[in-house]
Amino acid sequence: MSDISAGMNFGKWEISKKLGQGGNGPVWQASDSTGTNAALKILTKAKDIGHKRFRDEVSVMTKGYVDGVVPILD
Repeated sequence: MSDISAGMNFGKWEISKKLGQGGNGPVWQASDSTGTNAALKILTKAKDIGHKRFRDEVSVMTKGYVDGVVPILD
């Protein structure tokens, strides 16, 4: 999905501004209907190994707070 643009919705999140680009896809500023702001990583280039690495990252991050790393909300 390379045609991502501001105003698109991903689940409960509406993206508004591209923050950067990672190896597997862009990171966007996003907000939900309650006004919660977040960074949303959207995988666009992930092959099997990249997808597995991302799932491993999520698994580690959901186990608790890591100093200096943004927590996963959703």
